[in-house]
Amino acid sequence: MITTTTTTADADVRVAASMARGMRCGWYRTLFELGPVTVDAFADEAGIGPDAATGWIGRQVDAGVLRVVGTDAAGEPLVLLPGEHVTALLGDRGEDELSGARAMALHYRDRMAPVVRAVGDHGLRALAEAA
Repeated sequence: MITTTTTTADADVRVAASMARGMRCGWYRTLFELGPVTVDAFADEAGIGPDAATGWIGRQVDAGVLRVVGTDAAGEPLVLLPGEHVTALLGDRGEDELSGARAMALHYRDRMAPVVRAVGDHGLRALAEAA
């Protein structure tokens, strides 16, 4: 299972902290490069334990930062970093590899998770201060 349940205030703090950790550890970059991935495959690639990966991905899915987009052949959920979230979470320094994600962020801004939009507009510090 890759979802968790907490109170709203606790969830805001945990999401901000887990997003900061994901940015610091390069986990969003890993997800960007992998495409749709199971929790176990992400854990292997990121070099973390499956329990840590499950908790982190669960918080991201709950917050709308990541999406479950299907299942693999074994029935395990596949999660994806949505294209419109990429530039906010990886940082956008004008790289060519992010041109498609940049276009998606502009075109699908209304689909962006509010927490991701806040990070893109104001940075992670503003999110942490609001929580």
